[in-house]
Amino acid sequence: MKHRFQCIVILFTLAFATVVARPAQATEYASPQALLLTYYNAINRQDYATAYALWLSPRQTYRAFAAGFADTTRVEPYFGGLQTRNSTQAGYVPALLLGYQTDGRVFAYYGCFTVSYQGVNGVTWRIAGGNFHLLTSLGVPDNAVIAAYLAIDCFNPPTAITPDTATITSNLAAPTILAYYDAINSKAFPAAYTYWLQPLPGPKPNGAPAQDYRPTFTAFQNGYADTAYVNAYFGTYNQTGASAGHSYLDGLLPAVLVGQKTDGTFAAYSGCYVMGYLPNGVLGIVNGKFTLVANDVPTGDVILQYVNLDCTQLAIPN
Repeated sequence: MKHRFQCIVILFTLAFATVVARPAQATEYASPQALLLTYYNAINRQDYATAYALWLSPRQTYRAFAAGFADTTRVEPYFGGLQTRNSTQAGYVPALLLGYQTDGRVFAYYGCFTVSYQGVNGVTWRIAGGNFHLLTSLGVPDNAVIAAYLAIDCFNPPTAITPDTATITSNLAAPTILAYYDAINSKAFPAAYTYWLQPLPGPKPNGAPAQDYRPTFTAFQNGYADTAYVNAYFGTYNQTGASAGHSYLDGLLPAVLVGQKTDGTFAAYSGCYVMGYLPNGVLGIVNGKFTLVANDVPTGDVILQYVNLDCTQLAIPN
């Protein structure tokens, strides 16, 4: 695996082709975190022109920038708060970046972005630089590790970190939801809809839910009409298992969903998915319940707070 540091910041590569509308450039990004998530959402959509334009002074040509993306299907970023000293218009943003590779591996990187408030050409915050290092090549660090690296002091960053020492988490349901949103983000709505559990016909109980909790396909597709990209972040999966008359059930997955609209703005939702097994024996979605928690990009500590949720308290029908 070849790791590249381009424009000082690590650039991940993207393999799957997606066709979605490019979000309009907001006249102002509400925060540096909104700028940075716009940047990675553009990369994840293979809209490299939008991503490249968010650099204040690119240190490579656009062709070299775009050509650097070949081995990664998705980047899921967590951002800390803006760190400044003498100015509110420039500073650092600590981040932990998860690079999902085409071969199924996940690499985690930690470090800091340098951001600057410009207010020119309709774009306010811009990326001025970045410095990132490999944390682990073994998978997704657990949320306590992520929180620790989001709290680093970018003015005095840690040194001599040995890669692959982070505690790795295992989440049975996360790959299903990530694949679900991959399909949504690529506008493959029929494929995304198949991730919802469809009740089996016949008398109950027969391993099927007593009620179909799926939205209609038309309502499901129309619900994403103004959505450009959705990022999903997860808490600990509670594998509750089956219950009487509900042999299809498997568990509860807390999540935070950060959606970017086609106008460039963001909305964040917190809640849980009820997970169960589809008739073909594949894990899928039974039901879910989410509420709006922010009209901006939450910092990583806020995301980690919201995913630390007891899903049983939501009493989601299953």
